[in-house]
Amino acid sequence: MDPEYVAELKKKSLLNDKSTSLYVEREATGRAAKFFKDFKASMKEMSLIGVLTGTDGEIRKNCAVVN
Repeated sequence: MDPEYVAELKKKSLLNDKSTSLYVEREATGRAAKFFKDFKASMKEMSLIGVLTGTDGEIRKNCAVVN
């Protein structure tokens, strides 16, 4: 994450959550190795989520709202 990217996130109010904001700030100041380690772990966890297919699942037009 470069400083311009972080500034853009702030401008768009994507860092309103204090813990998220602190994490992004820390990663933007040279701790990319930790970010990639965390990213790898989160991708591993997400791979364990059961995917619903056919009539069991749905594609949402808005992720925050159930169709």
